[in-house]
Amino acid sequence: MFLHTLDPGRDAGILYRNRLDWLEDRLGDSGEIYPFLHHPLCDIGDPDLDTINLANANDLAALFRRHCNVRQIFFGHVHRTIFLSRHGIPCASLDNLGADSSPVLTPAISLLARCGEGVTSAVRPLA
Repeated sequence: MFLHTLDPGRDAGILYRNRLDWLEDRLGDSGEIYPFLHHPLCDIGDPDLDTINLANANDLAALFRRHCNVRQIFFGHVHRTIFLSRHGIPCASLDNLGADSSPVLTPAISLLARCGEGVTSAVRPLA
């Protein structure tokens, strides 16, 4: 499931109320969910990047906690390979494909695959 988190004119993102309501309806009717969104739901430990998260991340996290079918959250925006947990839900971000702002200079991709009852994520360098 892809969630649009753009807030025009701002670096931080947002999920507007109508999108949160739409998502609430979908989460109740769905099996396992693996949401993809551009902005992170929480701080990643970098003071410069922690200011550009999802502005209403607590609203989204509360929605995810009400539904037990969110298995993993994928996000971008920070141009870092990061694996963390938010309210017991695994989260992952990948490095950017260029080397413009990342401390990791080797472009990489991530391969996602179903693996039994879960998902496997493997990072593969492109160079």
